[in-house]
Amino acid sequence: MSALVVLDGSTFFVSDERGDTEGEGSSGFFFRDTRHLSRLQLLINDEPIQVLTSKAVYYYAGRVFGTIHTGRNVNPRISVQRDRLVADGIHEDIVITNNHDTQHEIEVALHFGTDFADAFELDPPSNRLPRKVHADVRNGEVVLGYENRGFRRATRILFSTKPTDLAADLATFSLVLEPRQEWVLCFDVLPSRRPRIRTPGRPRWVRPARAADARDSR
Repeated sequence: MSALVVLDGSTFFVSDERGDTEGEGSSGFFFRDTRHLSRLQLLINDEPIQVLTSKAVYYYAGRVFGTIHTGRNVNPRISVQRDRLVADGIHEDIVITNNHDTQHEIEVALHFGTDFADAFELDPPSNRLPRKVHADVRNGEVVLGYENRGFRRATRILFSTKPTDLAADLATFSLVLEPRQEWVLCFDVLPSRRPRIRTPGRPRWVRPARAADARDSR
């Protein structure tokens, strides 16, 4: 399976062509030589999406377009698009569209996790002990943190829509899509050196010109 790579300077995200990563090798989201996401996986009705196209639109932006599994000789009724931007963190839009004339119930699951591995520990792989990561789940967001002898790192994950269920490693959304209806989820992944939730509100790290460029490329 080919890789999808988006980057901005030393900040980068390496995933498979679906936009997913399970932390194999040097895949994941890296910020300042630390892996802040080792797992990010999107499942629709417990299945990964079937990719039709996957590419880097710009060096800092990637797009995946696909469908959900419908079986053989059946026209896809649900389409899925993932638009990803990398700057000081990650911003991703997931757009799910019901292209059929009937209603569909859909379960969206976003799995995530981190090991806060140092980039230099991964190539070649070292025999490092796994770091103990703690999770803070509240107010519809998750902060994954690690602290050891003054070394602090955190990954903050925020969602534009309140999840149906939210845990330390999983956000789920239960949907009912009417005919021709579109549903959009935006989420942000923000790296930090403070493993605590500081203030509420959505981040403003995405550069406006870049966000506009990505929209214009659709």
